[in-house]
Amino acid sequence: MRKICFVLGFFCSALLATAQVDVTATGGTANASYTTLKAAVDAVNAGTHTGAITINITANTTETAISVLNGSGAGAASYTSILIRPTADGLTIAGPSAQGRGLIELNGADNVTIDGDNPNTPGINRNLTITNTISSTTTYASVIRIVAYTSVITSADNNTIKNLIINGHASGRNIATATSTTASENTSYAILAGARGTAVPATEETAPTAVSSISTLLGSGGTIGNLVITNNEVNRASRGIMAQGSATTVFPGLIISDNVVGNSAGGAADQIYAIGIAVNGTANGIVSGNTVYVEGYVASSASNQAIGIG
Repeated sequence: MRKICFVLGFFCSALLATAQVDVTATGGTANASYTTLKAAVDAVNAGTHTGAITINITANTTETAISVLNGSGAGAASYTSILIRPTADGLTIAGPSAQGRGLIELNGADNVTIDGDNPNTPGINRNLTITNTISSTTTYASVIRIVAYTSVITSADNNTIKNLIINGHASGRNIATATSTTASENTSYAILAGARGTAVPATEETAPTAVSSISTLLGSGGTIGNLVITNNEVNRASRGIMAQGSATTVFPGLIISDNVVGNSAGGAADQIYAIGIAVNGTANGIVSGNTVYVEGYVASSASNQAIGIG
């Protein structure tokens, strides 16, 4: 936005920085603007915004660090619900995570909805793209990661991920030389729920540790209940949507529905390379209406390889 003014007869002009993220809240600071999602999330963690919080993405954001949203009650964080959504079409949140980490991490956060539909246009659309831009060969990274633990941070319940385009970082791994079970063609994620890493958190504010194994599971005592993942387009990862629990009590009420996972264009560089959707740890979960494409070069004899829905 350009500002033009006259001061004491002299002409001046200045370029004013524009914010890409607007936050409204029913408690604390009612309205504020930020240049990144991380800055808005940090403000929520600090207790600047409380109550029912809406984080509106109004323009493309370039993230420079991981957004870790803590649960209400962790430190100064205090909220009843959080809605993250775009207010224009064709918007992007993009930036790098780190090895084993997600670009957006719900760290024991409950009652969070990330909805990619712009409410200002008709119908239900995927108006928001979230992309992890870290190197394509980085292992165990993800775009959205939802984590709890068996103690200290024991729940991340009632969260919804919907109407998004989610691009992982593992671009171009559909090549004949990408055959390793330990490389990003087998160890990268779009959406990962349950795996926190192995370190016990010291406090509710402790950030998740990095994932270092595809077999890391959330055990009994932790819950990611009523998780809904619906109507997303997911691509550019070895593993599309993963719910990783070691007990049937971890994911009560799980719904994974109507997602398009992978690339319908055979031979295209960007694919889901190993597993489209996999669920462990629920007694009543529903997986329905999803369209899944998996194409890669890791040998089909490898453990948990080349699975559409498992």
